[in-house]
Amino acid sequence: MPGVGKTTMALSLCNDQEAKGAFQNNVIFITVSQSPNLREIFETMWEKIVRRKKPDFQNIEDAHRQLQQQLLRRSKRTLVVLDDVWSMAILEKLSFTGEGYKTLVTTRDRSIIRTTTSTRLYELPLLDGADALPLFCFWAFGQKSIPSNADKQLVKQVQAECKGLPLALKVIGSSLYGQPHPAWEGAKNELLKGESISDYHKEGLLRCLETSIDALDEEARECFLDLGSF
Repeated sequence: MPGVGKTTMALSLCNDQEAKGAFQNNVIFITVSQSPNLREIFETMWEKIVRRKKPDFQNIEDAHRQLQQQLLRRSKRTLVVLDDVWSMAILEKLSFTGEGYKTLVTTRDRSIIRTTTSTRLYELPLLDGADALPLFCFWAFGQKSIPSNADKQLVKQVQAECKGLPLALKVIGSSLYGQPHPAWEGAKNELLKGESISDYHKEGLLRCLETSIDALDEEARECFLDLGSF
């Protein structure tokens, strides 16, 4: 599911001292995306894993073969994080084996993961109220609690309509930062028209994003929509 915090969690893991220690500081984060440049990814992996001048790869298959050979010759513990993988075909091209070599994959489509005895799947849950409110307040007020001069009931109503989705909490909270009471009421009313935010209710998420876009000034809104057209 998009917007649930997969990339944030993966980046946090890469910066975790315990994880770095377990893999002898060989923790590598790679953004894959929907249309990845595999040659650039292989070159990055070569530089960070092999740590020698990269050869002139003849093609993608040659790059994979040479990287695989290097991994079989070494025994250093290494964690490669492949973030935002969209297809099984791409994942297979980026899959390697080696002593101490581990891969963490983040994806919005769990069906691309082949389940084996060594595979561990974890689905990030939506945030409950206890975790969602501090995150929402951070973006809406710059602090992790509701200010004393704010309408607490209204704030909680708007936060609740984000349905625990971190992306919605961030986008909607940010759009209401410094806004007067009528803007909060308007946001609440718009969100109440939507449906649950989930893979099965994408229209509800779009309504959340629409609310934040509507809160922008005219110039910022035009820039946002121009970017969205590419």
